[in-house]
Amino acid sequence: PSGSPSAQPSAVPSNSPSSMPSESPSTRPSSQPSALPSSQPSAQPSAQPSSQPSESPSANPSQGCENIRTDCGWGIFNPWTCRCDCPVGICLDNNQQCYHPCAETIHTNPWAGCYPGWDCPWFPDPESDKCLSEMHQPNNFEIYRTAKECCTAHYSGKVDSCVFESQNLHIRTV
Repeated sequence: PSGSPSAQPSAVPSNSPSSMPSESPSTRPSSQPSALPSSQPSAQPSAQPSSQPSESPSANPSQGCENIRTDCGWGIFNPWTCRCDCPVGICLDNNQQCYHPCAETIHTNPWAGCYPGWDCPWFPDPESDKCLSEMHQPNNFEIYRTAKECCTAHYSGKVDSCVFESQNLHIRTV
């Protein structure tokens, strides 16, 4: 940045923008989306919501958890309870992660009643190179909230086709 900036903005934008934030940011939003979108939700809803549906829209919106976790171990974060859900036979450890084998949950499926492809966990299927979503995943501890998370973790060379094919397995026709 310049030690003594001019009073007028330049008519020609810089090819190498400053790494320092402005002391007086613009009040008008840019007409171009950011190349590096924020990972934090906006405090103000968009005046133009997306025309694309969410990968896994919710009939049960989240509570706005203060600490959204991505480190649930063998479990997945539940935005409705703001804690990690662990697979059958695994309990939360002292760090609130799903790493502790236990007998207490052996007959409790936290995803009982979920709808495959919608709100059931996703897990890799090495036989088909896709991810599956099912209510019961016996002895499967690599679970994900979305098909995209599962495909990214296990089929990185073909994420888009994996997501498309995985989701198509769960589309029901009437």
